[in-house]
Order: sequence, then C-alpha cells, then structure tokens
Amino acid sequence: MIKLFARLILKIFPDFISEKIKEEYHQYQRDKSTPNWKRDLSYSTSNNIKVGFVGAGNYAKHHLDSLKNIKGVEFDCILTNTGRSFEKLRNEYGFKESFTNIDEFLKRDIDAYFVVSSSDTLFDISKKLFSNKKPILMEKPPGFTSAQTKELLAASEQYETFGVVALNRRFYSDIQNGLAMLADYGPIRGAILEVPENISTVRNNNDLKKIEYENYFFRNSIHGFDTLRHIMGEVVKLKSLGFSNSENNNRGLSAGAVVEHEDKKYSTITTLWDTNPFYWKIKIIAENGYLEFSEKGGTKLTDSKLNIYNISENKVDKVFRKGNYMQTLSFIKAIDNKSYPKFPLCDLKDAVKTMEFMEKYQNYIKEES
Repeated sequence: MIKLFARLILKIFPDFISEKIKEEYHQYQRDKSTPNWKRDLSYSTSNNIKVGFVGAGNYAKHHLDSLKNIKGVEFDCILTNTGRSFEKLRNEYGFKESFTNIDEFLKRDIDAYFVVSSSDTLFDISKKLFSNKKPILMEKPPGFTSAQTKELLAASEQYETFGVVALNRRFYSDIQNGLAMLADYGPIRGAILEVPENISTVRNNNDLKKIEYENYFFRNSIHGFDTLRHIMGEVVKLKSLGFSNSENNNRGLSAGAVVEHEDKKYSTITTLWDTNPFYWKIKIIAENGYLEFSEKGGTKLTDSKLNIYNISENKVDKVFRKGNYMQTLSFIKAIDNKSYPKFPLCDLKDAVKTMEFMEKYQNYIKEES
C-alpha cells in the first residue's frame, strides 16, 4: 500500500519534488536499517543495595533518576554542603539521613557511594570514602593529575574495593550502534578528534573555582580524549605542538597532535579554544566508510558510495541522561554480583591511562609555547 501511494505521488508531482520524495524515502530506508538494540531495563538486584550519595547540584539529578529506576537500590544517606535541599530529596528519592560532615557520613552502613560533587572536591572526598571499603562511582575528572588518579587507585586497592569514573560517552547508544555498524565496513584505520572549549566565556561567567579554571583541560576535555582512547586503543607515541597562551588565561589556545595507537592505527587531535561551535566531535575512519559523532549533532555513518545513515539513540538514552542509566546499571550489577566492574566501565586503572594521555598531549604544548 505504501509503495503504491509513493508511485502515485511520483506521477502527480513535478520532477524536482519527485526526486526529493525519492531521496527522503531512500534516506528513511537507510536509517531504518541501522542498529537499534533494545536495552533491558528490568534488572532487579538480588539484595537491596544501600547507596550513600555525595552532591546535590544540577548533575546529581541525572544519577539519582537512574538509580531510582533500578529495583533494589535504596537511597540511604546524602552528603551536601548545606543540607538545605534534604527535604526535597527525601520526598523525591527516599533518603533516610542527610549530612554536611563527611566523618559522620562515613559512619553509615552502606554498600556503595556515588560522588557527584564539584570537580575541585572529587579527589579529596573519594579518597576519604575509600577507607570505608566500599565501591565508588565518581564523576570526572578523577583528580586533576594522573598522580592523583593513581592515589585513588592505590586507596581502592588498599581497602580491597574499586572505583569507577563516570565517563558515560562509552555508554552512548548511538556511538555503540554506530561502531557495530562500522564493523561491516572493514577494519578501523584512523580517527580525527576535535575538542574546542569556550574558555573565555566560561571565565567571564565566573562560576568555577580558580583551580577548576587552571585545570579546565582535564575537567572538560576528558570525555573527548577518553572516547578516542576507548575506541582506538592505547597510545604508543604522541607528538603535539601548540600555543597555550597561559599568560592570558588560555584565551585562543591552539594545539594539535598526531597519535600512534596500538596495531598501527593513527589519529589526529585539534584543540582550538574559543572557536564555535565549541562542542567536541570525533570521526572514526574504516577502510570503506566512516562514523561521525558530535556532542550536539548526533551520529551518522557514511559508506564508500557517500550514502549517509543516521544512527539513532536507543530509548533508554531519551528517557534518562544519555549514557547515564546503562553506566549506572553496569556499576550496580558489579556490586550485586560481587565482581570487578566490566568493560566498558572506566575503572581507575583505565582512568590513569586517559589522564596520562592528556598529560602527554598538554606537556608538549607547554614545551612549545
């Protein structure tokens, strides 16, 4: 019936409209053929898992909403700066206790921590919480240096537990679906990563602490660098050149790099700050096609004949913060199964490698400035 209707339209309308209808029909068929997996959202824990939560800022809600929809998760206590939001949080999520003192917070008997505080406090809070011998999912970055990340790793090992960093782009369903489709187009040969930052606008807003501005590269660009490493593999060699303009608060920082990954794969990186649009994007190049992802532009695959396939997100990434629910569920499953977190979760060992990658890129820029 649809095909008959389409044929009638093509006879009635002028050629240029007919061509447009044909093009849109073929685009629809291409998009329809792309992977779109159903994600299982019905998981229930074998026993109740009591969570201690740190933070009540804007992003905390995304983690709380994901946790709320996993059967068996129990909101036990929350640590905030002032405690003023406790009544609202208790009504919405069922928290039993609220604390502003971390030592009192540590006395609660819980099964796991979520640390979603400001970037300048993540390291100190997480390091102290590891003494309670419980797993931690912490927001990024895991410290502002690889040395701090290694300290967190050492603390987790000392207390025989583990930490996970919330690098949720690894769980973006459109990236996962796109990579699955790209596998049919030959081996991956290389990648192009662009990571601009609107540093001058951010500084003018004056919302962050001094240490956060000084480490803005690690605070914000970590998602792009981790995604590149996650897809392309470990870094073997790197050479970067650039101008940091540190004397002027990094305004217009301009840098680039060539990276050799394992198995002789290569990528290029550019970090051109104060350029627009400032959202990061990545292009993964296979022998007979390439996959493009942009933080605001979505994901699409282009084949060797220049046919474009728009890769859609799965429903879970439309209901919840993109990538957050599946990341949270993977962490909760590890606790429930009393197992070490599974790939693609970013454990602290993995996070150390991403931080070292970023330091290597940044250090060359400092040398050439």
